[in-house]
Amino acid sequence: MLTGQCAQGNTLAEDNTLKRAIGGRTADRTEFYRQALCVNPMFRELTEAALDHFARKARLITFEPGERVVARGDELRYTAVVLSGGIRSFVTSIDGYELSVSILQRGSFHGVMGVPEPTECQWDCIAFGRTEVVAIYCSDFRSALAQYPDVSLMLAKMLNYRLKKSYSMISNVTLQNLETRVRRTLLMLTGDPQYRGAKPADIAITQEALGHFVQCTRPTINKVLKDLERSGVVEVGYGHIRILDIDSLQADIEGEVVYVL
Repeated sequence: MLTGQCAQGNTLAEDNTLKRAIGGRTADRTEFYRQALCVNPMFRELTEAALDHFARKARLITFEPGERVVARGDELRYTAVVLSGGIRSFVTSIDGYELSVSILQRGSFHGVMGVPEPTECQWDCIAFGRTEVVAIYCSDFRSALAQYPDVSLMLAKMLNYRLKKSYSMISNVTLQNLETRVRRTLLMLTGDPQYRGAKPADIAITQEALGHFVQCTRPTINKVLKDLERSGVVEVGYGHIRILDIDSLQADIEGEVVYVL
């Protein structure tokens, strides 16, 4: 289940999040959650009635860096739209080796597999930095499916997107060369283009953690990053990677979709 600190009512935490996420406007509680949910593009396609249903059921939850969001094997009781920070999903092999699966960042939707029916989480999920999410019980999501046809369509689109993302991840790890895997992973970690803006994107990730995404050792990932740094594509710092030229980063994968949500 989701842990973290849940804000009830129209609190200062909600107002501050609204100012950061929605551009400084103020609103009552329902309007806050309407706008916060619409950080995810698929919620923006809902009818007013369906969006109001979710806004009335939503709660703001804050996680500290590294705090567990949901453990592998736990039932997915909540869905969540990420407002800030991120949710990192990973699995640990029997010999203790960690494989990162994804980092869901601003605008992403967590927990979609728990909506159609009660489902165990397949990954361990922790907060990637200080993280704020708008959470909705899966049971409340299922009740909306029975009332609003557009919610069923949204769910189908979400599941379709997640399936394509899974195939893309498998292809990335098994079929692509290492440099392409690194480029695709860095591009994914920059998040949705509509939220990263024109500034260089800073990714708070260690080289070891990046290696967990692309299945290689730290010395190997360091060599690839140094090559990209010499080309002016990235700047490697302690615990972070700055993307200087995002167009060059995606030059080798032009025409392909990089799934970030």
